[in-house]
Amino acid sequence: MALLLAPAVSNAALVKHVHFSGGVKTTTVRWSHPFGLYVVGTAFEGNTFWAQGAPVSGWRWGYLGGDVHYCVWIRESWLPSGGASSSDRCGAPRSDPQGTPPAGATRVWTSPSGKDGQSAVIDPAKRACGGQTRRYANASPWSNPSQVTHPMGPVLRHRHKVRVRYLTADRRTVMVRDPALHIGGYPSNWYFVPAACMRLPK
Repeated sequence: MALLLAPAVSNAALVKHVHFSGGVKTTTVRWSHPFGLYVVGTAFEGNTFWAQGAPVSGWRWGYLGGDVHYCVWIRESWLPSGGASSSDRCGAPRSDPQGTPPAGATRVWTSPSGKDGQSAVIDPAKRACGGQTRRYANASPWSNPSQVTHPMGPVLRHRHKVRVRYLTADRRTVMVRDPALHIGGYPSNWYFVPAACMRLPK
């Protein structure tokens, strides 16, 4: 009698948990490969990541939990080896031409070098801002409406210079890089701010 075997189930993803070392507290996650400087969120210690495929230039494609819940690229160095097998949560890795902004970005600011944003100011004194704001780790910029989540650091009540990168589709939220903060620190040097609290470049 022939023995009939059920076909093997393909569990391509590996479930991992973000883990930092050396005082690092955050890591940015990116929209596409090549990565450019289009950050779309922040990962924290212990966030679950469903890793798919092999690393690409030190980055890994997959689905990030925490308060991101989307398919993104994350640095491979913050993902432990191994992991429990699971079904894929994402399609093929998102790979766009260099400089392609996140889906839904309604405006993009680029420095002359093409590797950064442009000078801008967080100004909580603007009437629509209400006198204060926070830095936010995540905002689901691909969604409409965007929704800021995970406030980081102290309340901001005074003008603060940053580099603005893009405006979300609903025009409510901007992603900025803060030269006063450090990569991997807390607050992260990339974060979201309500557009109502920004003085943006023309």
